[in-house]
Amino acid sequence: MTVIGIVGGVASGKSLVARQLHELGATVVSGDEIGHEVLRDPQVVEEIRDNWGPEVIGLDGTVDRDALAGRVFGSDSCSTEQLARLERVTHPRIARRIRERIEETKKTDRQIVVLDAAVMVKSGWDALCDLIVFV
Repeated sequence: MTVIGIVGGVASGKSLVARQLHELGATVVSGDEIGHEVLRDPQVVEEIRDNWGPEVIGLDGTVDRDALAGRVFGSDSCSTEQLARLERVTHPRIARRIRERIEETKKTDRQIVVLDAAVMVKSGWDALCDLIVFV
């Protein structure tokens, strides 16, 4: 099995390439989708509440992504420090789920896994790939 990482700039067409490869039979692992899953994990919700306060948790008990973004990227906070804190909470869990999805695919007859993750190189997830395609 081959794992292909898709990287490129904002709006460069990474997801389009991933979809096209999926149409050709590849399994696509979306870092964005996994990131959303991780934000629904009760332990992550609690850690986010502990780090950024109850204001970033919606009435339904889930992370209010807009409110969290305001705290992490807002002008009243050091965004580099806040982003690093958020990444320490989420990235290890995202990486674990990416590895799990790749392992699950190995149990099928699929020959190609496409990893579509915007922060792949920054996060070190490119190490999971056999090939990197720049879009």
